[in-house]
Amino acid sequence: MQISACIICKNEEQYIGKCIQALRALPVHIVAADTGSTDNTLSILEKLLTSNDTLCHFEWCNDFSMARNFVLYRHRLIGSGWWTLMRP
Repeated sequence: MQISACIICKNEEQYIGKCIQALRALPVHIVAADTGSTDNTLSILEKLLTSNDTLCHFEWCNDFSMARNFVLYRHRLIGSGWWTLMRP
């Protein structure tokens, strides 16, 4: 079974590392979309994500559904995962 985890984040340096490490216990492909972090979220993601994962940037436009659709589009673009886990 293939699983993908889609994460939409902004200024989550306090939690993003634990989130990624928890997902590493599963055979999962991670698609993380940062919506404009000004803290260390991006550097943590760059350190913890592997070459099999996807890190993308989405300019926040006060519309969560647009960010969700963007990350799901990126997920489908790479064609991974029959099951998708989402974390806002």
